[in-house]
Amino acid sequence: MDTNVLIALIGGASAVIAAIITALVTRGKKNTNGTTVRTGDIHTGGDTVIAGGNATLIKEENNRFFSKSGREILKQVTRAIIPDDCDRMDWNAFDLKFTTKCIKDSHRGWVFDGDAFQEFRKSSNDYNFFIGVNVYAECCKRMENKTESDYLAFNRMSQVYLNARKVLNPEKAAAAEWWLSTGKKSAICDDCSRELFPYQGYMVSGTVFVIGDRRITDNSPSLLCDDCFATRGKFEQES
Repeated sequence: MDTNVLIALIGGASAVIAAIITALVTRGKKNTNGTTVRTGDIHTGGDTVIAGGNATLIKEENNRFFSKSGREILKQVTRAIIPDDCDRMDWNAFDLKFTTKCIKDSHRGWVFDGDAFQEFRKSSNDYNFFIGVNVYAECCKRMENKTESDYLAFNRMSQVYLNARKVLNPEKAAAAEWWLSTGKKSAICDDCSRELFPYQGYMVSGTVFVIGDRRITDNSPSLLCDDCFATRGKFEQES
């Protein structure tokens, strides 16, 4: 029977390009690319996936961002960091939408589209950006060869997510950057000595000490827990 077959060229977890073509689909008949398509019970081969109904054909091609092995690392990492299937599906959908809309290709390489980012500039997206930093940073750690294109792509992607966090929540992003750069497994809040663990807390620019009528500023960065960060914010408002 004649039907419209949707062929989506999947670039992996982060890019989808779709085109509609007209094709002849019959039970057990091979397409020109050698893939056997059947309606009803699904049968296919290679990198092609067939959905039921009127035969939706999805063919995997070279990824815009990562190689096939890189996509496998990304899949393993997302499963480890986001064990819940529903949560992982939600983040994968966000990652796909965010990177597809905001990362553009040019003759100079990737270009971040600031105008497109405005759609994602919501405090509710901070957690998605937080997960993105963790996912792509972990992908970097699992790459043995630091000169491979996948490592460079994972590293750039982690920076994209970190910069997005800097726009939404600069103090939390600064803390995340500190955890990444130091590799520490724990630290203490500089105000109350509460123990903090990777990616927790806020990094602020300094501390103001009031001694009598004098205000002394310590400009060294301070890592604060949630409570101390809120207390400092309240103190600054009252000052």
